[in-house]
Amino acid sequence: NTFLRRRTEDAVMHTLTHMDIVVDCDVPRNLPRKVADAIESLPDMRKLLVERQQLSQSDEWDDSDTYDGARHRECQKRDLAKRIRSSRAYHRTRALTKLRQQYLEHKDDAVIEMQLSGKAAPVVDAQHDDTASRLVLPERALVATLLASTPTDTTSAQHLQDMLQAVQAMIAMCRRKEGRGPRGHRMQDHTLSSSPPPTPKIQETRVPIRCKALQCLFCLSDATLLEFDRHRSLSSRQRLWDHVDKHLEVFDNRCPHPACDGLPFNHIAHFKNHALVVHDSRLRPT
Repeated sequence: NTFLRRRTEDAVMHTLTHMDIVVDCDVPRNLPRKVADAIESLPDMRKLLVERQQLSQSDEWDDSDTYDGARHRECQKRDLAKRIRSSRAYHRTRALTKLRQQYLEHKDDAVIEMQLSGKAAPVVDAQHDDTASRLVLPERALVATLLASTPTDTTSAQHLQDMLQAVQAMIAMCRRKEGRGPRGHRMQDHTLSSSPPPTPKIQETRVPIRCKALQCLFCLSDATLLEFDRHRSLSSRQRLWDHVDKHLEVFDNRCPHPACDGLPFNHIAHFKNHALVVHDSRLRPT
């Protein structure tokens, strides 16, 4: 499970056991910045922080201590850091619990007011990350449109054509690679709208020849990836080189870019020079 990055059975059972029957996706999960800064200004926290500062200043002033004295001060530092973490976690948990209670009380009043006014209260938030799909494949949307619709005025021949188109979309969807979306990215959910969603059109996008900074040439040329995964940039040059090395483990000595049309190379160094000159992608020097 660790190698496959899967949760253990005990962790899954613990989550299911402590799961609430009613889940509200909009309940605050993190403290606002102002509340977190206010916690650092509490009397007990300020006392611990001042004590830590004084202990650090005493180390700078006195350099003639013995080994036992330095060891004793190091133990004091660790104990003080542990007390600071414990106090900060206690205040954060308490503040977050109070914030969640205030939210639930306010939302209950808002739901009651909507019911009294004759408006329908929403069950879930369609714009939330957990209820809306992070990555929407055109093939998946097309399959859902064809299979979930219940037309009454269609003929048997037209219905057969829709089923064949759905099968083709399923095959195309199986060839796609779905990666993890960007954090905080929110997709619009069209399932709750009154009007039927438009039929998505699957179209090929033009691949740029030159890569941007810290962009992977192999991912950019992979048509099975989503747009975000194809055009994403890594955080550093070292991460880019490590990422490209994984592609080079199965490299077939041909340029992956569609514009090069499988241009062959004699060795990896030849390909790296081509990637730098043609595609502006500087790989790890060999």
